[in-house]
Amino acid sequence: MLKHCVAPAFLAASLFAQQPYGDPTPGTGGFEPRLSAAGPWIGNANFGFDIQGGLGSTLAFVVFSTDDADLSLFGFNLLLNPAGNLGSILTLLTGSGPGEGEGFVPLPLLLPPTPALIGAPFFAQAVLSDGGSPGGNFSASQGVRFELALEPLVFVGCSIGSNDPYQLIAPFANLVVNTNSPPQVNNCSGAVFDDGGQRLFVSSSIGNMVGMANTATLPPTWTTIYNSAGPCYGLGIDETRDWLWTLTDPGTGRRELVALDVATGSPTFGGILVNTTNVTTSGIVERWSLSPSARRAAVLTAFPSSLTIVDTDPTSPTFLQNLVSQFAITPTQNGINLPNQVRITPDDRYALVIVQLAGATPSEIARFDIVNNAWIDHNPTLPGVQHMSPSSLPPVVLGGAGTGLSVSSDGRFAVVAGFNGCGWAGRIALDPSDPQSFGYTPWNPGVLLSNAWTASLSTDDTEVGIACWPRDSCPAVASPQLFRLEAVTGALLGTTPIAFNANPNTLQNLYTVVYR
Repeated sequence: MLKHCVAPAFLAASLFAQQPYGDPTPGTGGFEPRLSAAGPWIGNANFGFDIQGGLGSTLAFVVFSTDDADLSLFGFNLLLNPAGNLGSILTLLTGSGPGEGEGFVPLPLLLPPTPALIGAPFFAQAVLSDGGSPGGNFSASQGVRFELALEPLVFVGCSIGSNDPYQLIAPFANLVVNTNSPPQVNNCSGAVFDDGGQRLFVSSSIGNMVGMANTATLPPTWTTIYNSAGPCYGLGIDETRDWLWTLTDPGTGRRELVALDVATGSPTFGGILVNTTNVTTSGIVERWSLSPSARRAAVLTAFPSSLTIVDTDPTSPTFLQNLVSQFAITPTQNGINLPNQVRITPDDRYALVIVQLAGATPSEIARFDIVNNAWIDHNPTLPGVQHMSPSSLPPVVLGGAGTGLSVSSDGRFAVVAGFNGCGWAGRIALDPSDPQSFGYTPWNPGVLLSNAWTASLSTDDTEVGIACWPRDSCPAVASPQLFRLEAVTGALLGTTPIAFNANPNTLQNLYTVVYR
């Protein structure tokens, strides 16, 4: 039997601790270098920058600045302001050919937790020596904007109808450090940290509001920043502009993507800046996601199953327009289906959708090429389009009732989870340069993942948070838990018990897990 909860939206948002921007300068063979780094929280001794997709065995600089720019310099796009130069680090890439160059540049953030540093932005770009680039000298990655953040914290929200409690968990200590049930978190449908983790925004699908918590100190103080004419589903943050996106009824009688002003001190704080008109015209509309760059949004509909891609870049001539309108999602396997979660890759190239089919039927991952407006075929030897499924090449056999999906900050892997049986989770390997290179590894963490509706990556991509709770078909699970799994192997890192809420055990509904 296919299970689908329409009233509570089980959406997990993620902190854009890094936000890509600008366009890379391709190098030899047309390959575009990529720069990424995860977990820029103060005290992170393992922080550093990854460079991929460059020319092998060549020199690369990671350059830093206090401001961004878009300049043509020596034949490449310089995306940093030279006036704010903070320095650079030189490294030699491994590999031996175009697109094969990789490197890691460590930059331990062993800084004192000075309040003035928290939320401070900085910008980085990788510049590579590459004679095959358009200018004949250098290729370059996209730019990446970072915010220095507070140490990790995990928000767990639930959806039980009223007096819904949340949990704030210190992950390394496996300890609940704060819990409460303010009205802002009733039927929590999404959450996102901002300003270096000093602010937490939450959306309520029963209170028709967006709330904000000051999480610089605990316990946090809660306020309502936006009251809507309808349910608010999910959140996405554009840190560059201080825009907070949600899906709601802005007074038009239909659900649209809405951008709220969340700039500190703004006279229009919490007000609507822009919104779409007719983002979808049919179906149930609840699940959506903003890309890490904040330039694209992906919106799912159920009954019929479809994907819409929206331009959310204010500098674009097609801003707020649908780039793709309700493109049909047709599973490889027959039967009723539900697209449960969508994520856009950091390069804005692909949208990944996890699709649930009936009962224990293996879930599927559909991948949409945003540039070419087409679904990726994962097995060209068979007719039609094969999603990542038992008929893909190689086969991908997920568990049933897939609902959790997160993509790493470099786009090289995704984590997935589902609630069929006693739950399941695993890792999908991806290659941003080659959509035909993929694979799936199921995890066996040694614990039952009952009601695993989410799979949320930490900001440094090293672990995955999955909130679980008892269900009748899995009597061995005795109480709600937050499980932290290692993001490569799925090994259990830690378990945090969560107190039962006021509803029966089967209605704990821990649908939202977000890392700071």
